[in-house]
Amino acid sequence: MVEVTPQSLGLRIREARTRAGLSQQHLGEQVGLERTAVNKIEAGTRKVSALELSDIARALRVRMAAFFEEPVAAVVAHRSSQGLDTVDSQIDALLADLADEVRLIHSLRPLTAAAPTEAWERPDSEEKAEAMAARARGLLNYGQDEPARAIQDHLAAIGLLVFTQPLGAGWTGCFRAGLPASARGYNGAME
Repeated sequence: MVEVTPQSLGLRIREARTRAGLSQQHLGEQVGLERTAVNKIEAGTRKVSALELSDIARALRVRMAAFFEEPVAAVVAHRSSQGLDTVDSQIDALLADLADEVRLIHSLRPLTAAAPTEAWERPDSEEKAEAMAARARGLLNYGQDEPARAIQDHLAAIGLLVFTQPLGAGWTGCFRAGLPASARGYNGAME
């Protein structure tokens, strides 16, 4: 955690409130403060008590510690790649939540990567891709027609954690509906 000033704390509260889609009035109502008090907290001109900060964090559905931590690198990278302001994307909150879960899991049981294996050559034909898929299925003890189950467990065994998160309307599976294949991607956290 880093030391923050009342102004930087207020800015982080404002960003979290904006991401949550709440007005100062609505946040104030949820935590028992006047809108003007919320405004002064966000401006850094009014100190906030630990109990008030706890209530604010609960209303905004963030951990209190999030107000004192630097932004997660994945969130910063996402913002930069999208040209987004710090409060423009709901995916930021999802990325931060996922990063928090990775930290928690890692704190409970440090992740260890599997021993390195030989690199596979990138297939340059459909036949080679099919052969590679058959080889992978064999290594995972799947029959050629058997569905692959618990893929996240196999990925965790090699140090890649996969999370799923319902993203709401317009999203199908792990892809955004309507995006070209080149714009699709998977999210994971590599140890």
